[in-house]
Amino acid sequence: MDESSLNKKIYFWNAFGGIVNAGISVVILMTITHTTGTYDAGIFSLGYANAMLFLNIGTLDTRSYQCADASGRYKFSDYYTFRLCTCIFMMLLVCIFVAINRYSLEKAMSTFLICLYIMLGNISDIYQGNAQVIGRLDLGGQSLALRGIINLVIFCFTYILTGNLFIALLLMDISACLWLGVFDRKCIGAFESPEWNWNFKIAKGLLKATVPLGLCLTLQVGIFNMPKYAIDRYLPVEMQTIYNILFMPAFVINLFGLMIYRPILVELSLLWEEKKKNAIKKLLLGRIAAMGIVTVGVTAAGYVLGPLFLSILYGVDILPYRKEFLLLLIGGGFTGVVNLLYFMVTVMKKQRWMLVSYTITFVLSYFLSYPFVYREKLLGASMSYLITSVVINILMGLLICCNMKGKKRRE
Repeated sequence: MDESSLNKKIYFWNAFGGIVNAGISVVILMTITHTTGTYDAGIFSLGYANAMLFLNIGTLDTRSYQCADASGRYKFSDYYTFRLCTCIFMMLLVCIFVAINRYSLEKAMSTFLICLYIMLGNISDIYQGNAQVIGRLDLGGQSLALRGIINLVIFCFTYILTGNLFIALLLMDISACLWLGVFDRKCIGAFESPEWNWNFKIAKGLLKATVPLGLCLTLQVGIFNMPKYAIDRYLPVEMQTIYNILFMPAFVINLFGLMIYRPILVELSLLWEEKKKNAIKKLLLGRIAAMGIVTVGVTAAGYVLGPLFLSILYGVDILPYRKEFLLLLIGGGFTGVVNLLYFMVTVMKKQRWMLVSYTITFVLSYFLSYPFVYREKLLGASMSYLITSVVINILMGLLICCNMKGKKRRE
């Protein structure tokens, strides 16, 4: 396959995989609200928010480090073994989390089954990361897209047929497990098949490199989910459903950011190794501009048509929440940009300073979300999300600028 055809294939499957991944939770929530109403949707929304929190503990964002590892310090089997260990650790923490929060059986089952699905996706992701490193991101996109479509169809069909959230989630988990063996191991693993390769020194090195990354992304999810936890404390479970419906388009904007950034991650790493600062600036600013255009377009269309469209789509009255919707859309754009800045700081090997930035923003989010939601309800939740999105972008931008200047002095 010539390079031009391969690049087109890479961009198509990366984009398609991102769209499918962005749409899974949207379609599931829509299916639930239309089938049984807002109660099950609220249970699912809380479980999904918890799963997003544990997702990054299960990965420690090994994939970003894998793509940034331009020198090839670690092998695929090293990353694979490390990921299996972090996934097991993740599920242990999920059990502890559910016990500490004294969740009802419904909330506990929802959280556990969705986290199990996320864990299987984390294992699939390490195959996708290796495909990206060897220049076959199209295979990673195919896995993400086809896996998502199959699992989504299984969930929706089962839920409509049975009306039972937990049976639908369990069958989706079984499907995801089968996908690992049918596609990831046989198709992506055909290029390089990973083996269990436990080595304490390697594990220690990866742990040292990736723990700050995993903590940063866990804090990021905590920052952006803090309004949901405040809603869970102060408002009825049905309000959780409404907030998540309002939040879905913002989440989709964020995932579109991953589609825009992911193809350039390995390139950014190589440019940093070669100290090509001007090329890096051009690449970063170009992608940030693209994200800005997407955000402005979606926000403008969403403000005019969004609440009516969402009301029809989910069968829930969203029209009274136009202000909240606008704030969340703008915040979604800022969240999308921070994912690119995060990877750039990872390439610069400044994970610890990045962790400081995320910790500051997490503390700010905590002290904003609970009083804001208590006083202003869903408007307060939206305000908190937007403010913290802006703050983390400012802190990350300053960190990159300082390190770019430091790089210049060393040259």
